[in-house]
This record gives sequence, C-alpha cells and structure tokens, in this order.
Amino acid sequence: MTKTLAVNPEPRPHRYLARWWAWLALVTLVETALIALRYVAAAGPAGGGLGSWMRALTVAGQLATLVTVLLLPVLAVALLVRRPRPVVAFGALCSALLLLFLLVDSQVYKLYRFHLNAGVLEILVGGAATQTFVFSLEMWLQAIGVVLAVLVTQAGIAVVLWRRVRTVHHPHLRGRLVVAALAGLIVPYHLAHAWADAAGFTPLTRDASLLPLAYPLRARGALDGLGLEMRRKEWRLDLADPADAYPLEPVSCAAPAARPDILLIVIDAWRFDALRPDVTPNIWKFGQDAARFTDHFSGGNATRAGIFSLFYGIPATYWHHMLQQHRGPELVSALVDGGYEIGIFRGPSLKSPEFHDTVFARVASPRLESDGDTTAARDEDLTSDFREFLAKRDPSRPYFAFLFYDAPHAFAIPEDFPLAFQPSLEHVNYLELGPGSDPLPLFNRYLNSVRFVDSLVGKVFADLETAGKMDTSVILVTGDHGQEFNENGLGYWGHNSNFTRFQTGVPLLVRAPGIEPGTYDHRTSHFDVAPTLMTRYLGCTTPADRYSVGHDLLETGGRDALVMGSYQDFAVMERGRFIAVRKTGVEVLDPTWRPMQSEESWAEVMAQAVEQNSRFRTRAAGGG
Repeated sequence: MTKTLAVNPEPRPHRYLARWWAWLALVTLVETALIALRYVAAAGPAGGGLGSWMRALTVAGQLATLVTVLLLPVLAVALLVRRPRPVVAFGALCSALLLLFLLVDSQVYKLYRFHLNAGVLEILVGGAATQTFVFSLEMWLQAIGVVLAVLVTQAGIAVVLWRRVRTVHHPHLRGRLVVAALAGLIVPYHLAHAWADAAGFTPLTRDASLLPLAYPLRARGALDGLGLEMRRKEWRLDLADPADAYPLEPVSCAAPAARPDILLIVIDAWRFDALRPDVTPNIWKFGQDAARFTDHFSGGNATRAGIFSLFYGIPATYWHHMLQQHRGPELVSALVDGGYEIGIFRGPSLKSPEFHDTVFARVASPRLESDGDTTAARDEDLTSDFREFLAKRDPSRPYFAFLFYDAPHAFAIPEDFPLAFQPSLEHVNYLELGPGSDPLPLFNRYLNSVRFVDSLVGKVFADLETAGKMDTSVILVTGDHGQEFNENGLGYWGHNSNFTRFQTGVPLLVRAPGIEPGTYDHRTSHFDVAPTLMTRYLGCTTPADRYSVGHDLLETGGRDALVMGSYQDFAVMERGRFIAVRKTGVEVLDPTWRPMQSEESWAEVMAQAVEQNSRFRTRAAGGG
C-alpha cells in the first residue's frame, strides 16, 4: 500500500508580501527606536527608576503605533497589487520617508522642544527662511547626503527582507509573530495611558508628547461621563522632574503683610468694543475708577487659549504639555502657597476644556459646574454662589475668586430680560450665516446677552460696595476672546477662525491698590496679568521672564511679537500684520486677515515667537 506524503501548499503571493510587510515594520521599528534616542537625550532625565520605566513604555508603545499606522498603506497595496517589485519599492519609500521625518523632527525638537509640521517646516526651509535661519551650503549638502543614504539603505533592507521571506521557510519568520509583537507593544501602552489619564498618573502621561504624531488613548472624559470618576489623588505622584522647563527656576514668593482679596471676572466672547455705557452700564461705572487698557489682547481666539494665557502668562501652544503633566500655573501656586481661599465659579463644566487638570490642578475640590438647564440660568447660579461665598467666608483670610460668565458666547438671554437692542434675533441659526447675511440682528442679540451678564456683575459690585471691599481688593474684568460678525467682509462669524482684533481684542479693567485709574493706550495682553499680580500683590521676586512671556501691565513696550493660539494653529501678531503658522504652512496677512506682500523682514519677529514657544518646554538637565 502506497503512502501519500502531505505537502504544505506554496503560500500565495499576497501571503509572502504580508509576511514581508511585517518584517519591514519590525526593522523600521528598530531604526526609529535608534532615532528616538535623540528625543530622549533632549528631554533629559526621566525622574528616577519609575520614570525611566514609564518613558520606555511610552517610547515603545508610541513608536510601534507610529510605524504600524504609517506603514499600513504599504500592506494595503501589497494585498491589492500582489506584485513584488512595486510593493517592495513603495514600502522602501514609505519607511525611508518616516525615518527622514523623524530625523528632521528630532533635530527641531532638540533645538526648540516642539515638533515639526508644515508651518514650522516653512519657517525652517521655505519662504523667508533666509531671513529667519541661515543654512550654509555645507549643511544643505549634508542634508542631501543623509536623504540619499536613507533612501538607499531602506531600498536595500526592503529587497533583502523580500528575498529572505521568499526563499527561507522557517517558523520564526512567520509574520504573525511579528504582528503579535507589535500588538504587544501597542495595546498595553494605550490601555495603560488611558488608565493613567483617568487616574492622574503623571509618570506615564508626562511624556505623551515626547514623540511626534502621538495620540495616546485617553479615557477620563468617557469614564466621567459614565459616572466612574477616578480617585486621582491616590495615584498622582509628585516626582522631581529635572527635565521640565516651566518655570525656568523655582518662583520665590513671600506673602506680603497686607494680602488683598483678588477677584477675576471673565466674560466669554466679550470683545473690545462691547464695553459701552449703554451695553455694560455697571461695568462702565466700575471702570471710571479703574485702569482701562484700550489696546488689550487675549492670548488666543478661543476659550482654552484665552484662559490659559491669562493664568499661565505663556502661549497656548504649551496647553497639551501642561495638560499631560497636570501642571498648574505659577499664579495659582502662589495663591495656594500664600494661604488664599480659592473660589472657582464657572457656568459650563470646568472639565471642558480641562481647566481642572491645568489651570486649577492645585486647587482642592474645585467647584466643577453650575446648576441650571440653560446657559443664562447657570450664569445666574454662579453669581448666587459667589455672593453666598462672599457672605459666609472667613474675612481674616484673603480670597481669590474666578467668575467666568458664558452667556455672550452662547447668545443666551433669559426670557424675561428686556432687550434694549433691536432688532434682535429670536433664535440663532449658524447655518444661515454667510458673507451676505445682515449682522445687525445677531449683533444686537449678542449685545443683549452682554448686557444680561453686566446685570449679574452689577450685583457682585453692589455686594463688594456694601462690604467696603471695592477700594482694598484687586478686581480685574476682561474677556477670554472676542467675537466677529463679518466686520472684515470675509464671511467670518464667531471666533476660533482668525486672529484679528475682532476675535482677539478684549476689554481689560483693573481696579487695584497702587494702580492709578485712567486710560492706558499702550499694547497689553493676557500674558501680562499673571506677572502683574504675582509681583505687585503676591510678593513674588523671581523675574517674570522665568515663568511668563509677559510684562507688568503698566510697563510700555516689549510686546513686539504676541503669540496667539487656537485649538490647532497659532499666529504672531505685530503692528500692521499677522504671521499665521498653520499645519499647512506660513502666511503673512494684514490686520483684516487678507494676504499681503510684505517687503519687511519677519526674521526678528519669528525669532521672538520661536523663543517664546520653546522657552518653557522640556530641556536636558542643566539646560537653560
């Protein structure tokens, strides 16, 4: 009887190519790990044994994710085309481009502590690069040599891997083992980061932005929404971090003998020209005995950027860095360490944006949200809560209170509130707004909502007057950003779309001991508020430039380049023009947000912006 031997069928071409892709991904991962050592060296020590383990987990997980995702198109082409030559060539090109990107980005990170995008790339090599940075011929030749070397190397690796996979049948060359290894790096890291984000475990989250294109899994918002809020204080570790550059040195503050109460009132979307006696009669009256800064700007065109710049005194480009580390501003630290009672009164939730994890990270059990079914009701509730706070608190202890009204942002008005400005839209439909829309009805509704908030602020001022606190307290009234109604004829409505004065110019009134009432016409910004409060009223002697890019509000000059942020891009504002730095590139625009041909060099202003955007990022130990 003849026995038939079982023969394993020859794998189909797409199986060979899939196996080849897996090994290409693994080799590329090893190469990217070598490049990642440049980021690790630039970031400095990880902060002890635990910090080192967490950094290793972060780097491994993020690199595995990056390589797998960016090489997925190669796998797709391999499964569709099934022809080795074009697939291998495409794979070599993709892996080479990834390595070249990391080489350039790691050099940018080494110098400036931020990552590469099209806007930064254009600053470095395009447009006015010769004005901002000088690259020698030798440097260009070296760069070309590196590009060619990487392309040739990756082509050789891709070909060798294909030949090995095609000719050597060995169980250890199975692609599924490589895929399992990649998954073993990716899945644990993202699950661990999701937990660390929810629990406030900073040794893991602090390095989340160490590598470019990193989007680790986050779960705190989802858990909070399900009512599963983590007990963060039990997990949060206070590790010394010699690699962090904010502040540049420890801030020294000695609480003065007379510690004034400090009240900061912020009105969402309150733009510069909505401070008028007919719109804000109570605030206008308050302003007659206050310092009024008429050329004042927020640090951005959206709430996150505006509030961040107001408390930190640094550009909003640092937001994610501070969020990942749960690092609060030095202003709040000075208040907490100075024994101030902190009261936070905001209409919307303090979790969106995550101010509870940034601005007020050091505040124990902050008031997270207001009661009420509508925006107007929540603004009324925060006013009532503050007035109760004011009436019941211990007067022997100073307080800092933050009142943040939201009605103008939402065009919210109570049903029974008189509408002084007519015609006023009954309902706001953003889909109906366009370049040809009549702005007056919507603008009047906006003014009516501002007037509603003014009526609430008037009650606060009345309580302060009754308590005799108006002349002894430090009281600031401002907006987080502006609100545009197509004033420039380009179809912009609202905010977070450009950085013109209509979206970034806000009022600022300051009534405080030692600051003379009157009109101040020199340019100021939200960056100036924190250093002014800290040096004048909180006894801080550390130079302001060690923790802020701002100046004392009364100091003229020194604000040639204002870095204004949004949720994605940023722009540098100087007199007469903007330099917008987007993910897609850099553009010079006039004050109405129209492209302009500028003969004037922007090398100096961009150098200032780059310095401001990199001053407080991670650095190697001992770096300045």
